[in-house]
Amino acid sequence: QQSLLLSLADPRMKATVIFYGGLVADPFELQKLQGPVLGVFGNNDKTPSPSDVEHFKEALQTAGKTDVTIYQFDGVGHAFASKSAAKMGMYNPDKAKEAWAKTWQWLDQKLGKK
Repeated sequence: QQSLLLSLADPRMKATVIFYGGLVADPFELQKLQGPVLGVFGNNDKTPSPSDVEHFKEALQTAGKTDVTIYQFDGVGHAFASKSAAKMGMYNPDKAKEAWAKTWQWLDQKLGKK
């Protein structure tokens, strides 16, 4: 959520990666995004829920954002990719490894040296 809010507030942000958290679904606000967007979400999450993610995708599309990649992982919820959430039983090492691999690949593709 913080990365999304920062990207909305600061036009110098070249890309936005969101791992769960609250979402902005106002197309007018989302027009402020300057670069590609990657979202990583668990389908068992309640904040954001799969429905929230769908509204986010629709709002991005309405805002004219076409460079958007959304990954939604089955069987995991909030904080599934955070080792610090292991104490609460939320961390899923297999899904986390997959999510982080996809994220680093995306970042390299979008921001890597040309």
